[in-house]
Amino acid sequence: MRRHQCDRFEEDILGKKREVPHIPWWPGLRLGPRDRYVTERLLGDGATGRVLGCRDTLSGAFVAIKVAKATSRQQRQARAEETILRRLDAFDARREQRSYARLLDAFVQPLQGLCLVFEPLALSLRELLRHIGGSLLLADVKEVARQVLGCLSFLHATGLAHADLKCTNLMLRDSGLDWTCHPRRMDARAPLLGRLCEVVVIDFGGAVAVPSPAGGPRPGARHVRAPEVVLGLPWCAKADMWSLGCMLHVLYTGERLFQVHSDMEHLACMERLLQQPLPPDMLRGASHRARRGVVYDEYGRLSWSGCIFSEQAMAKIRSLQPLREQILPRHDSFLALQEALLELRPDARPSADRALRAPFFTAYELCE
Repeated sequence: MRRHQCDRFEEDILGKKREVPHIPWWPGLRLGPRDRYVTERLLGDGATGRVLGCRDTLSGAFVAIKVAKATSRQQRQARAEETILRRLDAFDARREQRSYARLLDAFVQPLQGLCLVFEPLALSLRELLRHIGGSLLLADVKEVARQVLGCLSFLHATGLAHADLKCTNLMLRDSGLDWTCHPRRMDARAPLLGRLCEVVVIDFGGAVAVPSPAGGPRPGARHVRAPEVVLGLPWCAKADMWSLGCMLHVLYTGERLFQVHSDMEHLACMERLLQQPLPPDMLRGASHRARRGVVYDEYGRLSWSGCIFSEQAMAKIRSLQPLREQILPRHDSFLALQEALLELRPDARPSADRALRAPFFTAYELCE
C-alpha cells in the first residue's frame, strides 16, 4: 500500500486495514463549544478529513470547518496545521498577507478531535481546470504565479516550506468568472480571472521547517516532488519552487508535467523533459531508501538499461516532449521562468523574491 494511502486507514483489532469514515453530518448538526457552529452544507471531502459549511451563531458569518478524521495520524497533522497557521499569524501581526488561509478558530469536538475554522473559499484551481476541461490564459497563469510567489516569499521568510504545493491546494476567493474563447485551443473556452482574482494557499498540515535532513519522510504528492526530494537528499524551500513550476505547467497546458508511478520513471522523465542528465553527485548521494529503486552507472549517470521498465512506462518516457516544445515560442519569458523553477540543482533555482523579478512579470508580451 502506498504511504499516502495509509492516512485513510487504521488497523482493527484483528490487524486488518479498514477505512476510517468521515464525521457524519446533516443540516443542523451543531459543532464547537456551546454548539456555536450550525452545519448548513457539505463543502468537500478529502483523504484526511471533511469540510463543512457552517453558520457561526455568534457573528452570523458563514465559515468553513475542516474536521480531521479521528485517527492519531490525522489528528497530529491537524494540530501541526494549527501550530503553523498561528505561527504565520504571529509573523504577520498587521494582517497584510491575504494569500494564505486564515485560521479563525479551533476547537476539539467530542469523539472526533480537532476542528479548524476558516473563512469560506470558492473553489480550487484543480476544480476550475476540471470544470473547463482545459487550461488558463497566460495572463491568468501570470497572476496566479505572482500571488503564489508572494505567499512563498512570506512563508519562506518564516523558515517554513509548504511542501505540497499543487492545484488542489490553491483556491479562489471568488467563483464569479467571465469567459472568452481560448486562443491556444480550438473550440474551447477559457475563464477570465483578471487582476482582481485572489488566490489563497491552503493545507499547511504538511508544512515543515527547512532545511530538512536527508533520508526523512518525503513530503507532498509524487507529481510535484523535486529531484532532491525523490532522491532522499537534504532539501530546503527551493523544493517549493520546483513544485510551483510543475503547477504552472498544469495551468498552462491542462496536463500534469509528470504522470509517473516510480522514482526511476520520475527521474528518467525529468532528464527527458529538461534534456539534461541529473547531476552525478546528486545520484550518488541518494539515500539508501531511494537507491533501492534508482539505478546509475559507474559514472554517476542514470542507467535506463540497468532498470526494468514496463513497456507502458518506457513508451511514456520516450514520447515525453521536451519542455521547450510544450511552450509556444511567443511565450519565451514564461519558458525562461519555467526553466529556472525546474532546475535540477536546487541551489540553481531562484528564491521566491528573485523569481518575482523575472522578465515574465516585468516585460510586456501577449498573454493569451
